[in-house]
Amino acid sequence: SGLKTAVMNYVHNCQQRELAVNTADIAASFQAAVTDVLVEKTAMAIGLTRPATLMMAGGVAANSHLRRAMKELADRQSLPLRVPPLELCTDNAAMIGAAAWPLFIAGRDSPMSLNALPNLPLPEGVENCRD
Repeated sequence: SGLKTAVMNYVHNCQQRELAVNTADIAASFQAAVTDVLVEKTAMAIGLTRPATLMMAGGVAANSHLRRAMKELADRQSLPLRVPPLELCTDNAAMIGAAAWPLFIAGRDSPMSLNALPNLPLPEGVENCRD
């Protein structure tokens, strides 16, 4: 919270003082700060819920720095980490399609009234997840 504002204020202050703004340093620092927060909050959630597996998906899972940090966390917690292939991490629609396609081909569809189940286990034979 407030990280974007802090970065904008820092850049503005540098510009006001006519100081050089090192965009690469700012981006790397921003990434490190966000990664630290995500790993810390994930570690807290692991402590509360004691999951059997840690899964990272969606666009954020395309970040290699975050992937490494989550792998380190999973190793410390003795949890398997499942991360979809990179090509399925940049667009959630592609990931949903990849997950749904085998079910569609098998003739299994779901009614529009289907609701999300956040603790639904992964089916047997899920092969496109990597540690």
